[in-house]
Amino acid sequence: SNLEAVLNLSRCAFGVADGIHPPPYTVPLNVTGRTIVCVSPAALGSATVPLRLSLNGQQFFPTGLDFQFYDHPVRQRGIRT
Repeated sequence: SNLEAVLNLSRCAFGVADGIHPPPYTVPLNVTGRTIVCVSPAALGSATVPLRLSLNGQQFFPTGLDFQFYDHPVRQRGIRT
C-alpha cells in the first residue's frame, strides 16, 4: 500500500547539513495518515535544532518545529546534615 511505501522511505532529520556532513536522521517508528513518530538520535550535548521530514528518504522539508536535545543529567550525592 502507499502507506507502507511511505513508512519504508520516511526519515526524520534533526538539524541541517553543515556542508560536510548530513544531519543525523532516524527512521520513524510509526506512520499513519495523520501522524509520524520520530525517535531522536543520541546527542553530544544540549542544542535546539529544526526537525525536518522526508517522505521519500531524499528530500527533506521543514516542519516549522524545533527539537531540544538536553545534556544527560548527572546524579549528585546530597549532603546529609
